[in-house]
Amino acid sequence: MTPAEVAELLQVKPEALKRMRAAGRGPAYVKDGRLIRYRPAAVNDWLRACERGGEHGRG
Repeated sequence: MTPAEVAELLQVKPEALKRMRAAGRGPAYVKDGRLIRYRPAAVNDWLRACERGGEHGRG
């Protein structure tokens, strides 16, 4: 996935996603030269790790 696609999914601006990368936060990504891509599984794993509250994990 491109940074723009991930930013749209997360409902943040691409610049915010860039700041997350620079700070070592956010989903894992692959960098090849100047090209940055995200594996969909990595984005989903990161989202799951961020889940709080709700019905998740109940009985």
